[in-house]
Amino acid sequence: MLWAVFQCIGTNSECIGETWDKIFKEFLPGSDYNMLDETDFELYPENSHPDVFCEIWIPVKKSSKLLQ
Repeated sequence: MLWAVFQCIGTNSECIGETWDKIFKEFLPGSDYNMLDETDFELYPENSHPDVFCEIWIPVKKSSKLLQ
């Protein structure tokens, strides 16, 4: 499976909603990928950058319009 990974930059959980907003309003419309109807998840790594609250991982696939 192919994953798109986004870092939530911030010090509290508010950055999660902001990151999802960017995913749906900026990344998906402007990319060559479609989000799959599969499980996405948040990863809270122990040794990440201090500004990274968590990561959002979403399953994606290359847009079918590009495969033609």
